[in-house]
Amino acid sequence: MYRTLMVCAGIVQATAALPATVTDMLGEEAPGWITPVNIVWAVTVVALANAGGEWSTAQDLGLALDIVIGTAGTAVIGLITLAFIRHESLRALAATVAPFLLTIWGAGSLARIGYCAAQGQFKGHDAALAGAVLGSLPSLLSFLDIPTVRNSNAEITVPLKVTGSLLGNGVGGACIALGAASM
Repeated sequence: MYRTLMVCAGIVQATAALPATVTDMLGEEAPGWITPVNIVWAVTVVALANAGGEWSTAQDLGLALDIVIGTAGTAVIGLITLAFIRHESLRALAATVAPFLLTIWGAGSLARIGYCAAQGQFKGHDAALAGAVLGSLPSLLSFLDIPTVRNSNAEITVPLKVTGSLLGNGVGGACIALGAASM
C-alpha cells in the first residue's frame, strides 16, 4: 500500500511541473485559478507521500505527527496565500510574504531530508533521496518570486524558477515514483 501511494505521489508531483512552470513564467500575470490548482497539487503530493505507513511504535507516531504537520502546513500556507490574493489590499503583501514563507519551508524540508539521510533512512534508496532533494527546489527557490527580486533580474530569476520547478517537480517526482516502485 505504501509503495503504491508513493508511486502515485511521485506521478502527481511530476505532473505538477506543468502548472508550476506556467505560474513561474507568467508571474503576477498568471490566471487566478492556477494558485488553487497548485495548492491542491501540493497538498495531494504531501498527503499521498506520507499516507499508508504502519504506526506501531513511538518513532512511527512521531513520523505520523510530521505527516500531519507537513500536510497541514502546506495547506495552511496555500490557503493563507489564497486569502491574501483575493483581497486587493493584501495582494502586495501576499506577493512578498508567501514566497518568503515558502523559501523557509523549502530550507526546512531540505534540512529534514539531510537529517533523515544522515540517520540512514534513505539507505539503498538513492532515487527516493534524489527525488526528495529535488522536490525541495521549487519551495527553496520561491524567494525568486518576491516582486522586487523578480522584477529587478527577470532575465535570470524566471529561467532559474522555471528550471527549479521542472527539476523539482518533474524530475524529482519521477525519481520518487521510480524509487518507490523499486522498493
